[in-house]
Amino acid sequence: MESCLFVGVDTHKDSHTAAVLDGYFEVAATISFANSSTGFAGFEGKLKKLSRGRDLVFGLEDSQGLGSFLASYLAGKGYKALEINPVTTDRSRKHTVSRDKSDERDAIVIAKTLIQERSNLHPVRIDRNGIALREMVGYRQMLVSESTRIKNRLHIALFNQYKGVLGCFRNPFGKCALAFFLRYPDPILLEKVNPGSLSTFLKRSSKGNFGKKKARAILYST
Repeated sequence: MESCLFVGVDTHKDSHTAAVLDGYFEVAATISFANSSTGFAGFEGKLKKLSRGRDLVFGLEDSQGLGSFLASYLAGKGYKALEINPVTTDRSRKHTVSRDKSDERDAIVIAKTLIQERSNLHPVRIDRNGIALREMVGYRQMLVSESTRIKNRLHIALFNQYKGVLGCFRNPFGKCALAFFLRYPDPILLEKVNPGSLSTFLKRSSKGNFGKKKARAILYST
């Protein structure tokens, strides 16, 4: 016990809080770090300085959820990480003097549970498929957010350039509308365009859905 430090980690979406205790339940440090590879590396560096060669044993309460990336990182580095049952920590919280909830207090409770129940705990299980799926979902959400941002910027630009023409297209991001704005990015380019040539272009871009009527509406609105 004297040769170990016990690290209880309270996990969250964007950042985690860890409490480092020795075998006598004395708190050596509390550390907050980002839920990212960079955050994990910084966290590991602080622990190495703190441990001074002592073994590190980790306790995670949500290794399959918010703590999955950290669990995978620790396993990859060869650290011993044990799964903490939330029911056990909830029971421990009820017996503490202060029941006020905070990340640091929760991390300390997890670390104390790790020390007390160490022989009964199981190593965290790394679900590679689950982690990969969460990464894909996160990447998709990022793409959707970026797509929305770009659409908003494009809509503002089109409104400034083609305020009248926007009303001619039900969907300004539809295939035909985008083809039109790509072909004629500035209203000046339409000054010498006749209804016939514009009608032909629109008919080709919309697979026959738009023609002379739409061409006249666009030219009239500019």
